[in-house]
Amino acid sequence: MLGATMVAARAGEMIHETALAMRTGMFTGRLAQTTHAYPTWSLAVQQAAAQFFGQFGGRTARPAESGPS
Repeated sequence: MLGATMVAARAGEMIHETALAMRTGMFTGRLAQTTHAYPTWSLAVQQAAAQFFGQFGGRTARPAESGPS
């Protein structure tokens, strides 16, 4: 994870997870697999990370595109 921006009423309750992921060099896949308390606002971070890998909550991730050759 390189960075994150959150614009929401409860952003202060969610940004700590992405800050921790960035500080520890965590990949979004690991963040998506982390156990989260439910129901909390930070569950949204897990759901966003999970969308990068397959299907989650009825949504399917876009296929990865390779960079310029």
